[in-house]
Amino acid sequence: MARRSQGANRTDAELFAAGSQGDRQAVDELLRRHQSMVWAVCRRLCGDDESANDATQNALIRIVRGLPSFEGRSKPSTWIYRIAANAAMDELRARARRPRPTDLVGDPDIETVPPGDDAVGDRMILDPALRELPEEFRLVVVLRDLVDLEYTEIADLLDIPVGTVRSRLSRARRQLYRALGDVGATRTGNLPSPSPRHTDGVDIGERSS
Repeated sequence: MARRSQGANRTDAELFAAGSQGDRQAVDELLRRHQSMVWAVCRRLCGDDESANDATQNALIRIVRGLPSFEGRSKPSTWIYRIAANAAMDELRARARRPRPTDLVGDPDIETVPPGDDAVGDRMILDPALRELPEEFRLVVVLRDLVDLEYTEIADLLDIPVGTVRSRLSRARRQLYRALGDVGATRTGNLPSPSPRHTDGVDIGERSS
């Protein structure tokens, strides 16, 4: 137990450094700390639990394998969620190549909550609103406002112009604001009114420090 507590007290940067040197306890603590948010990113990008679970497993594997190559050019959490976003995007592409006969997205009877998810209430409000967005809108708003990617990174990931990213993001935020209303905005990070001057800073989910 003492060893677990010691690992839990280390910062992400310390866990990254130790994990890249083969410290299995540091790797386990890093995955435990970020698993819920990785799943949330994948869930909100993929739109259903089955695809999110597959993407999450792939993301966690990539995180472990990529630790030795992490150069510290971004925050550890940003690096982790970028990997999660890429894994979710890969899952979406794979899903497009293998269409399922029955689409279960949005069925409340089959939705599951991953271990350690402390934002069930927020997800109950936000997820239905995200599912109502066209996929191209959902992708940009999650990548920008949850994963915190730059516009150029989103453009590269989706293979679209930066101007298209900005346009889709603006329209997605407006639709989310209308769908969530005052209560939803309060529960999911104080989503601001979509004024013409607003360009950044919307939180659609909890962020890790």
